[in-house]
Amino acid sequence: MPPMASALWTRDCDNGSSSCEKPTSTFLKSGVPAIICGVLFLAAVSVCCFFLYRNKKRDAEEAKAAQKWNDDL
Repeated sequence: MPPMASALWTRDCDNGSSSCEKPTSTFLKSGVPAIICGVLFLAAVSVCCFFLYRNKKRDAEEAKAAQKWNDDL
């Protein structure tokens, strides 16, 4: 391998050492997963609210139709 390519593949640390890890901020370790979980939670709540609203609207229409049917008798 040319010297430049071998520099890309070799590391100057021992296996299993924490000095080999790239430094990351605590925001990337805790903030980003928290934001992703929050967005997923809000999406799930929004979907549940949509279904509850739709079912409530459908039940009201069915009750109105049943009332009209009962009044016709």
